[in-house]
Order: sequence, then C-alpha cells, then structure tokens
Amino acid sequence: MDPIVARLFVERGMDTKQKLIDWCAANAELPAREYWDDQWVQTLLRPLAVAGVEPYAGRLNAKPDEIVQMFEPGEINIAVAGGEAQGAWKMFGARYERTISIDAWR
Repeated sequence: MDPIVARLFVERGMDTKQKLIDWCAANAELPAREYWDDQWVQTLLRPLAVAGVEPYAGRLNAKPDEIVQMFEPGEINIAVAGGEAQGAWKMFGARYERTISIDAWR
C-alpha cells in the first residue's frame, strides 16, 4: 500500500502491522459461492478442504450464500511502498517469496 494509505490506517487505530492484519482478516469476506469460484482457490485450497484441513473444510461445507473469511491472519503480509502519489491499496492472494529492498534497485 502507498504510505498515504498506511498513515490513514494508523489514524484509525491500526498502528501496528498486526492490528491491520487482524482487521484485514476479519473484513475480507465473501459468500462461499464467490470464494470457491476462483481458479486458484480451487487449485490450491480445495484439496486441503477435501482432506478436512480447517478452516478450508468449513468454507467448503458452507452454504453458497454463507459469508466466509478469505484469509487467515497468518496468511497476510503488509507491504508499504511508493512515492505517496497514489493513495491506494489492494488485498489479494499471493505467495510470499522474499523481502527485498526497494531502495537498492532505484
């Protein structure tokens, strides 16, 4: 997220990454139908759900209109970067690979 957005979250009481992670996990929700209507969720998480691994199994057993959490707190990483020119942020599914210094390649 852009530093502009990071400051706005801090002003709203999310002054640590963990507080923001917890908020994101609690508020990133979808009806189960929409959650499972995603090729990566089907490919990567459905096998876990079928094997009975929670919380994925519970999401798989949810009724189509039942609201489910998209992410668990342990699955969320926060990155703040940018030149304060675009006050934007987005939550999406991805895999953490490594941390790199943005300044090192400028």
